[in-house]
Amino acid sequence: KELALTIDETDDDVMVTVNYLINQGLLEVVTENDEYYLTEIPNLIGSETAWAEKKRRYRQNKQRTLSLMSPSHVRQEIEIEKDIEIDKDKEREGEIDKKSTPIFYGEFKNVRG
Repeated sequence: KELALTIDETDDDVMVTVNYLINQGLLEVVTENDEYYLTEIPNLIGSETAWAEKKRRYRQNKQRTLSLMSPSHVRQEIEIEKDIEIDKDKEREGEIDKKSTPIFYGEFKNVRG
């Protein structure tokens, strides 16, 4: 009953599950006051699941593929692109300076200079 309350399940569902696990040898009763031991836990600790192994191999292959590519080539393209953007920005600044707004002066600021 205590386990059923803890996991918010009915008493019957918990008893059926516990009995099934005991019959399959996956659960052992340690003491008479309802302490249980999951027999497969020591085998599972530190073991790798099939999905984890597949993911690990995928990451290794991906890393190997990336290491075969020339990272310096990619960086050069990025640097060139940045240099082009900087040059364009400088050209725009020069155009803005040439096309700067006229300065008005005089007592009423109506004379263009």
